Amino acid sequence: MELKLKGKVKHNGKWYDADATIKVKQEEGERLVKMGAAEEIESAKKSGVDTADEKKKSKKDKE
Repeated sequence: MELKLKGKVKHNGKWYDADATIKVKQEEGERLVKMGAAEEIESAKKSGVDTADEKKKSKKDKE
């Protein structure tokens, strides 16, 4: 899940400023959205654009 932060947030021991974009697990993302600390954004995966991680996964699947 890709999120845009509405305020300063600490995630996995690292601080992120407002307006930062981060990728988190679905459960964590839902928690941040429910708290009002973030909003879900359209990710590259949803729009059909391959991300570097997706390309790596695809390559491994072919092997």
